[in-house]
Amino acid sequence: MTNEEYYKFKKLFEGGIDDKEVAMSGLRHTETSTIRKILLGKSLVNHSRALYIKSFPEIKDLLKPWDELFTDLKELKPDKDEKVLIEKEFSDSFIQTIMSHHTIIKKIKIELKW
Repeated sequence: MTNEEYYKFKKLFEGGIDDKEVAMSGLRHTETSTIRKILLGKSLVNHSRALYIKSFPEIKDLLKPWDELFTDLKELKPDKDEKVLIEKEFSDSFIQTIMSHHTIIKKIKIELKW
């Protein structure tokens, strides 16, 4: 799975139930790394995450808080594209939380310690 495909699947999971079913079916038939499966599950919330875990139960115990997850992801030896995804997903998650509470912030840039 390329990063472009990853974002297409992610967008489908953010859609309606039919889109989610298309995404799950497509993922079952797409060769993808454990890292990408974990990141996709981590990026989803509520009903979307529950459906995802139901379809891919092997990742349930891998969806940990970011500090723990980052250590696990490093041990899986991500390639260059996977590192880009990890940084983007972490940044999006962290920045969204901060900016929702602090409207005076215009931009935040995060770099992870590899």
